[in-house]
Amino acid sequence: MKNNPENLTEDKVFKNRFPNFGINKSREILRLLNEISKIEKIKIESLLNDFHRKDYKSVKEFFLKRKYPGTFGKISLNSFYLPKYETDILLKADLRSRKFYPKNIYYESDAGITPLFERVKTLFPDSKCAENRVVKKFHKK
Repeated sequence: MKNNPENLTEDKVFKNRFPNFGINKSREILRLLNEISKIEKIKIESLLNDFHRKDYKSVKEFFLKRKYPGTFGKISLNSFYLPKYETDILLKADLRSRKFYPKNIYYESDAGITPLFERVKTLFPDSKCAENRVVKKFHKK
């Protein structure tokens, strides 16, 4: 959990709550906490306030049951793979909308007479449309 001040605070809260957990146990539980907090749209601190035991087995079982209510108890606890969970704000996806306008539109001859293709031509009137009889040959070029 790099470069995110909120994650640093949550990490500190976790370490204060479970000081005896080693690095691997901490990583597993922190991963569960992060995933549950995203799914349920609540802060990790709130999740920790819901739970008052401090032994690793109880903590892991509690949060696995919360994360996987449908499968918990049906499979072995060792079956849940929980690798280190890292987020880096610098690697966050840019989801802002960008204008898309193709220069060229390639289509097969059968597609050129469909209502869908007519809509595409209407949406992109300045694009150059080119028919390709066989798409496989076109991809090789």
